[in-house]
Amino acid sequence: MGDRERGGLVTYWQTVTWSRFPEPLLANITLSWNKSLELVDDVVVTFEYGGQPPWCWRSHLTEVLPVGLPPVRVRVLEKSPDRGVSWQPYQFYADDCLEAFGMPPKRVADLAPSNITRVICTEQYSKWVGAKEEKQVVFEVRSRFGSSPVRS
Repeated sequence: MGDRERGGLVTYWQTVTWSRFPEPLLANITLSWNKSLELVDDVVVTFEYGGQPPWCWRSHLTEVLPVGLPPVRVRVLEKSPDRGVSWQPYQFYADDCLEAFGMPPKRVADLAPSNITRVICTEQYSKWVGAKEEKQVVFEVRSRFGSSPVRS
């Protein structure tokens, strides 16, 4: 995980070296602001290549991540309305949504205005075979809601 404050220092998060392949490494990254947030832009998680295939992950907005080969299998972006006591999904990500979550794959563009807040599974960000550069996974706030903020 990295963050940058207007041209300032960048900080990173890295998992431990994993030697028990093919067993996945599970990592949980939780970001806590101790207040409610309004999402006014896309949530973007970037993975850097670093010489190894991209890691798998599961995430909370606050985030949870399994790591292992083959590349990215399952991820979940979640929010907690009660400081981590319970979790609600924002979106599921998988290379096979039916197998991973029992849901057909969808894109934000598939949603109608009447179901724009629906939790979907997308395969859009999971095709990383042979990737040698950073990859991003996105929760598309702007495409879903335009200029209306999302309370989290």
